[in-house]
Amino acid sequence: TQQTYCNAAYRHIIPFLKPNTKLSAVTPEKLLALITSRKSDHMKKHTLHVLRLSFRYAYRKRYIKTLPAEMANEIFKKTYTFIQERRDVTWNLDTIKMVLIRCKEDFPDIYLPVLLSLMLGTRVSETLVLKYQDIDFISKTVYISKQIGYQWDKKTLTPQKSEIETKTENGNRFVPLPDWVAKEIIVKRTWYEDMRERVPGFQDLDYICCRHDGTPYYRAYWGKQFKTLMNMCGLSAH
Repeated sequence: TQQTYCNAAYRHIIPFLKPNTKLSAVTPEKLLALITSRKSDHMKKHTLHVLRLSFRYAYRKRYIKTLPAEMANEIFKKTYTFIQERRDVTWNLDTIKMVLIRCKEDFPDIYLPVLLSLMLGTRVSETLVLKYQDIDFISKTVYISKQIGYQWDKKTLTPQKSEIETKTENGNRFVPLPDWVAKEIIVKRTWYEDMRERVPGFQDLDYICCRHDGTPYYRAYWGKQFKTLMNMCGLSAH
């Protein structure tokens, strides 16, 4: 979340409003022009959200006397209609089999992350930080308690990728582990131990989904291959 807010600020808001513009000089009309100039509906919504949060904070700190982003929001809601996109996210058993088979053959690096996400119902960010210690092979459950995200580094003043808590308290949960998925994890564990012995400098971090040196995958690496996989299967990547 922090990184997406920073991206909105540095790539969209500041270049449009100009760095030296005073807060008191920002009008609802300027903000409305900024919002409507974004190309996609998603970016329009996200930019508006960041603007509203930012100007509310400035208002609470008494840096400004009005709420221009709220005014822009009211005008925007009355004058702009979002295109509702329907997402076809329901896959039948045949589709799941097709995706997994194609993934295992053509994209072996992301096969296990795709398998775990589909069978456990985890978010990509949760799947990528699953560790062997999270698996209980006796009770056949997986404990979900973390996700890949960003934390602010006070020394470098930049966001750094790391393990963070799940989005909500309800995100901490036990998920049933199918027998055949457990077998795939055991096979991966055998590979993991082999790499630990053979690869110099191997980082024994216990990640199930990891590179040959033990370091975890990140969303960007997953995303590129997953989109290609979806295109090959004739499916949407969303």
